[in-house]
Amino acid sequence: MLNLSETDKLICILDPIDLKPIVEKIKPKSNGGPTGYNPEAILRAFLVQQIEKIPTRADLVSKIDRSPYLRYVCGFSTTGKVPVKQHLADITANYLRLMNWKY
Repeated sequence: MLNLSETDKLICILDPIDLKPIVEKIKPKSNGGPTGYNPEAILRAFLVQQIEKIPTRADLVSKIDRSPYLRYVCGFSTTGKVPVKQHLADITANYLRLMNWKY
């Protein structure tokens, strides 16, 4: 059996996933206002949360904040800020609304 390191596992799982169709549906329609975070990075962070069985959004934010590698894997700046827990909760609700899903 192939033994992948934790870092290799995330790359092998996330890299082949094309999130562009979802990003196109949820990205803001306007270029006005603050730019915020890359929608694809947010979606990848949510996938990392599921893959790594991270129980809460607060734990997810903490792990991404402490790990330049996780920031890189998700698509956030390796030296910049990451979204806060409330921002992720707001984004989740907004994404579900835009996708016409119930939360």
